[in-house]
Amino acid sequence: MMSPAPAIPEGFPELRDIPRYPVWLATDLDGTYLVHSDHPAHRAGDDVAIAAQTRLNEVVRRLNEQGILGIIVTTGRAYAMVERIRDRIAPADLFVTGDGRYVCAGKGPDAGKPMASWEALHRGFDAVAARDVFASVGEELGIPFLDYAQAFPERVGDPSLRPAEGQISRYVPVARLEAGVTVEDARDRIREALLGGLRERGSADTVLFSVDESRTRLIFRIKPPMATKEGALAVLLRELGVQGDRLIVAGDNYNDETMLKEAERAILAGDDPTLCGLRDALKGHFEGRHGARWDDYLYRLVDRPSPSILEGILFHLQRMDVGPSSAQGPLACGLQPTAGQVRRMQARLTETLQERGVLWGHKLLPTFVLPYFMPAHTLKDWAGRAEAVVAAVERLARAALADRDLYARLKLDPLAEELVRTPHGYDRIVPVARPDALTGAGDPVFIELNCDCPGLVTYSDMLTECMLDAPELAAFRDRAIPENRTERLLATLLDCYRQFGGTANPPTIAIAGWDECVAHAENQAIACRFRAAGYPTVVCDLRRMRRSGSHLEVDGLPIQLVYRRAPFRELFARRADIEPFLRAYRDGIVCVVNPLCSYIASSKAALAILCEESPNAGLLPRTTFVDPEQNGEWRQRGSWVLKRAESAAAEHVLLPKVTSDEQWSQALARAKNEVWVAQKICPIPYLEIPSCDEGTAPERPAALERWFFNWNPFVFGGRYAGSFVCASNGPLINQVKGGTVIPVVPYHSFQART
Repeated sequence: MMSPAPAIPEGFPELRDIPRYPVWLATDLDGTYLVHSDHPAHRAGDDVAIAAQTRLNEVVRRLNEQGILGIIVTTGRAYAMVERIRDRIAPADLFVTGDGRYVCAGKGPDAGKPMASWEALHRGFDAVAARDVFASVGEELGIPFLDYAQAFPERVGDPSLRPAEGQISRYVPVARLEAGVTVEDARDRIREALLGGLRERGSADTVLFSVDESRTRLIFRIKPPMATKEGALAVLLRELGVQGDRLIVAGDNYNDETMLKEAERAILAGDDPTLCGLRDALKGHFEGRHGARWDDYLYRLVDRPSPSILEGILFHLQRMDVGPSSAQGPLACGLQPTAGQVRRMQARLTETLQERGVLWGHKLLPTFVLPYFMPAHTLKDWAGRAEAVVAAVERLARAALADRDLYARLKLDPLAEELVRTPHGYDRIVPVARPDALTGAGDPVFIELNCDCPGLVTYSDMLTECMLDAPELAAFRDRAIPENRTERLLATLLDCYRQFGGTANPPTIAIAGWDECVAHAENQAIACRFRAAGYPTVVCDLRRMRRSGSHLEVDGLPIQLVYRRAPFRELFARRADIEPFLRAYRDGIVCVVNPLCSYIASSKAALAILCEESPNAGLLPRTTFVDPEQNGEWRQRGSWVLKRAESAAAEHVLLPKVTSDEQWSQALARAKNEVWVAQKICPIPYLEIPSCDEGTAPERPAALERWFFNWNPFVFGGRYAGSFVCASNGPLINQVKGGTVIPVVPYHSFQART
């Protein structure tokens, strides 16, 4: 935590309008947040460094705009110099410039204006006395001192850099080292001699230094009492009410050593070989404070361009459990890959998926190279909401089977009622569910209820395994908590079988659908894992099933448990072709999961009834039946989505911004004879995915593409069992429509990790 701040009698009324953020970043400017114009990379027009700077600005600006991260820039530069380069840095809330001499707001009507309250920090500073001390020490040590303007005329020739009237004059002496005198030999003895004289006269209590590129000149900055960067920062943090554990400090030089040591969380940037001593000193300091876990608090960047402090910012935000955008998503692991890295990761993943046969139809399952990372505590909250919405639809389905009037309101196909009402032999109507949610407003809001035969259970597991195996994620792997969705699916199937009264141990399982379906390869993968767990399993087409006495068989093999992988509407349409299966189901000689009555819960009409009849605590968007003869709210096209009640794979879903007037009118005409619902539109979130675009040089940071996405949690036996997100480059998000499947991987928060 920062040292106690000096008392300022006047207070700081200028800070009243500064937002209060959950986390603050206090960052040095040159060589830390910004590649200085004198930096070799900048002079050479280094595209990598410039691109990294752009990426840093984009992310920090977004975190600031989202109210997540406040920004204080602390620098030795005069504010006039900072003002000239403000377009190269993300908007800061506050600037501490001139090594603490000048403090101002970075935004709003008072941006750039000095805070009147800050004048109290500069009382007692005597620049004339300080000049006398330097002259005396220089004569005593035989080291000539030059004024900064004399030493670097090219840097201060601009009249705009001169102090404005009424401001403290800037005195930055420069020691010129004679041949044979090293920086290491000279710096400490000069500093000690200077401090003695300055303190004796009350002119300053701190002297900092830096080295020019030629390593022949030492640049000193004298610090008036209570006017150092760390002193100024301590005052601001106290006035803003910022606790030490909510602060990240970034610096790159010995000038920042005190500020870095007094921070709870620090980032050391820079690639100067003379920083080895500072790195070691900081390591020792944080090791003494935090023991073996010192590197959870100090992030050190070595041999990388300074804008890579973005890695350190994200590193600390993860451990502070700050979000949403910074804490979850493919980049929440802190990886900021280059284009070349993304291409290599994509090539490895493609090869692995081909070897393991992760196909959707005849093509590889579309995915991305990184999982969707989510803090475990956030996922726990979201999982609770998923369980709550499945519990609500379970209650509705039970009530509909008991209440004919309620059943009639669902407007289901009357020809299917006999199958729907057939007893299935165990408790739950929806043992396997996957509601789909949008999270653009924060907490998930569930827009679909996949309660018939949801897929992508095992593929989500396989994608997780392949992605976490990437060497680029080695540093993050110990914090990941992979979800075993298939194991939980098997446990749910077996629980249903036991409730059914099944006695076979183990039962033979049939994963039954259609041979020609796009999910056939996943069915094979599920069977492989079930068999590995010790349960005989076959994959078959429902049309191959035969009745043999008191058994249902596939190719002569008796089946006790059927995991149904064909939607009810398809199954009902082909009922003449699968009569042996249906007869066995009616006769109760085989356990089928999901049961055919889950058809009740899969209709979007269920959403409309849930919204009408029970409070849902924000779990569902407003959903209502469409009556073309009535003037309902849903006629306000810009705010509503039209959906046919019985549809899947995003068929018959009309979004307002991508639907023509003709399509909208046609849907309303169909609603006279079909059941349609209108759903209040929800904000659609997006995630950022590093692109493997071949047009980007391999050493440059990968370009980021924005994709819309939804969250798809599995709820087995009423309990959360894992999830994935589906991403699309358009607002109509569905895997069958070409969406990309990205498995969700929860990770331990810093506090929870052991």
